[in-house]
Amino acid sequence: MFIDVLKKLPQMDQAKIDMLKTCEDYYCFNKQQLSKIEQFRTSYTINEVIRWFTLDSFVYRLLNRALRTENISHLYLFRFFIIDLCKQLEHERTCIRDRDILHLYRGQIMSSSELNDLKDNIGNLISTNSFLSTSRRLDVAMQFILGATDTDELKVILFEIEVDCQNTKITFADIDKYSQLQGEEEVLFSLGTVFCIEAVEFVSTLNLWKVKMTATDELSNKIKEAFNLTIGTENRSPSILFGNLLINEYGLFDIGEKFFQMLLKNLSPNHDDIFDIYTSLSKIYRQKEQYKIALDMALKAYDLRRKVVSRNCIDLNELLNLIARIYLETRKYKLAIKYYQESLVICEKNKN
Repeated sequence: MFIDVLKKLPQMDQAKIDMLKTCEDYYCFNKQQLSKIEQFRTSYTINEVIRWFTLDSFVYRLLNRALRTENISHLYLFRFFIIDLCKQLEHERTCIRDRDILHLYRGQIMSSSELNDLKDNIGNLISTNSFLSTSRRLDVAMQFILGATDTDELKVILFEIEVDCQNTKITFADIDKYSQLQGEEEVLFSLGTVFCIEAVEFVSTLNLWKVKMTATDELSNKIKEAFNLTIGTENRSPSILFGNLLINEYGLFDIGEKFFQMLLKNLSPNHDDIFDIYTSLSKIYRQKEQYKIALDMALKAYDLRRKVVSRNCIDLNELLNLIARIYLETRKYKLAIKYYQESLVICEKNKN
């Protein structure tokens, strides 16, 4: 769900700054890549995001490394580019209507364990953890595995992918016009695209494994339903849900702190998310044992809550208990009891 929530985040200037700072730190001794980073900073627009992805440059290398390792911290740092690339692929998706069924190919070297995973999931659905590059041309796909030898450790794979062009819920785009190597007829699938594995078989005449897959929207529909249900149940915006995933599910308190502080800086004081931002920041600072600022954040949330009667009592109860715990942990027992008692009063009123 992390990627699904990430893609729903609003774009902010700070996200671009964070990404480029990470890239500059990594390539601090590489003048060529630093020059490209500066070029990106000064001239990038969302209309060029696919072209930047096809370039063999800093953004392609570091983004793909983050996607391969599924490192949440790194994926967060590249949220700016991920969001733009997903949006642009959705925009370009409308251009592919030239036929009902599209047959695509991909040549790839994989480990034997990865191949075994594919074998074990014949008839099942898998979701990609990357932007999957394919070609309309079989000969182009074969070039990527030309000369490779199938061994016990490494396997030569040819993917044959079928996709229904009329299914608008599957996001993919013909990006040949953006590519540095035009003529490869490249088609790029968006992050998290779902495929059904139809067959895995060894082709002795070619000395490679052939994996047949069909793009589907089945699992993505379930993920979307779960995502919408989570937002509806928790009554939280995608931004708050994303920040809470960072701290509650992944324990990334430093990143969570930066994220919520960024929201606090960019949103107006009257924005609906401010109450939740203060509350989440208070939880983060309490976890870090920075009790003074944790209490300050919690009391700001409490002050907001008293002005907005539409917030539900569960929010208020959670906040009162948080304030009480902070006072308890700082040995201010009378104040802790005061807020615990206020919480109990609200619970009793809610029962009635």
